[in-house]
Amino acid sequence: NFLVRPVSKKHFVEPELVEAKLEADRQAVLDAEAEAKEAGRTGGNAGGVHTAVSMVLALFIGASLAFGLLQTAVKAAGLFM
Repeated sequence: NFLVRPVSKKHFVEPELVEAKLEADRQAVLDAEAEAKEAGRTGGNAGGVHTAVSMVLALFIGASLAFGLLQTAVKAAGLFM
């Protein structure tokens, strides 16, 4: 039966080793978060230049799309009237 076939020893990893690796990864994440918090690098540059630039670009793109839609509506109105 394929479902109960034993795993080859070549590919088998002890459950304790897997759990130790996961715990080490968790601890590394917690340490990195604590270090970032101490350095004040949390919040993703909230209120910074990056946010302002992205807002300006979003407004420019939105205005361009609205202008294009208006031009299309004016041309369509000219064709059907």
